[in-house]
Order: sequence, then structure tokens, then C-alpha cells
Amino acid sequence: MCVNRKIILAAAVMFAGFFSSSAVLHAQQTAYGEMFAGAAVSADFPYFSGVGAELEVGAYRSSFYFGGTAAALDRTVTESYSGEKLHYTRWTLNPVFMWRLFSNKAHTLGFYVGGDVFFGTETLDTWKTLSDETWQSLTAGTTESNSFSESSLVYGTGVRAEIEFFPVPCLAVVARIRPNACFGGQFRWFKSDVTLGLRYNFFL
Repeated sequence: MCVNRKIILAAAVMFAGFFSSSAVLHAQQTAYGEMFAGAAVSADFPYFSGVGAELEVGAYRSSFYFGGTAAALDRTVTESYSGEKLHYTRWTLNPVFMWRLFSNKAHTLGFYVGGDVFFGTETLDTWKTLSDETWQSLTAGTTESNSFSESSLVYGTGVRAEIEFFPVPCLAVVARIRPNACFGGQFRWFKSDVTLGLRYNFFL
């Protein structure tokens, strides 16, 4: 009987230790000074006329995080003269600031709002799919009021709303919507994109 009690007591201690350590790990999510790195895929919203990818790094503070992303988003438009699909790709760096509006006690679920500014370059016919005739007509300005250049400077700003969820310690699933305005490049617009990715948290 004493042996069984000792076994039961030892098992209880092990389970208590496991759950307490798990709670500590969860409590450390988004802790002050914690760093993160992540990767995500993105798409134009709501028409999904373009797809892209981004890498991010950053650091948490008590009620916000800051960081930066390197992003690429490829969109398509129909060229009016030939009807061919023209790819244009934005390659940007984005300093980001996000304020935590809500989180549960363990910070395994959080909702953020904030924004970014971006700058970079836009390349036309990135994948070289246009015919030579169409490309020459675009760059010569024979089908548009202004001629197109192969690459140009882009810059602008975006507003972000983001949900962050930790299904396991240190690894989060992140979903985001980002209305943004671009003031450079050949195609200036106000559009939105959506992002889904993974974020890994760590202490240096």
C-alpha cells in the first residue's frame, strides 16, 4: 500500500510539474524583450489578383511590438492593347509598429492594430511573359499617355489589423489584413492585402 501511495504521489508531482512548466511557457509568450522571426504568404484582397511572401523580425514590449518586414507581392493587369497579362511586382521594406488592443491572460491570443510605411522598387514584366512587341509598345509609350519603365521607386503607408494565436509555446499563427496606399511606381492605388503566416518567439 505504501508503495502504491508513493507511486501515485510521484505521478501527481510529475503531472503538476508538467502543467506548471507549460503554464510558465505560455505565460512567457510576447513577454517584454522577447524577439520573434516569421514568414508568411500574402494575397491581394478581395480580388486575389496577386500573391506574395514576406519575412519579418521584431521585438515585443509590454503593450506593443515593433519590427520590420521584407515583402514581395506580384500582381497582374490586362494590357489594353494586346490583352496580355502584365505582371508587376513590388519589392519593399516595411518598418512596422503594432499596438496590442486585447490579449488573454497567458498572451496566447492577441489582437493588434497599427501600421507601417514602406519603400522599395516595382518591376514590370517580372517573369518576362509579355511578347517583345507588347513590351516595346509599353516602354515606347505608344499605347499609354506615358511610357512605362522596367523598374521604378515605390513608397507608401499601410494600416494593419492582426490576430496572433499560439497553439504551442513559442510558435504563433498570424493572420492580418492591411489596407495600404502606394504613391510611387507605375500603378498607384489604394488596395488591401491579407497575410497568413507563422511566427517563432525567442529570447536572445
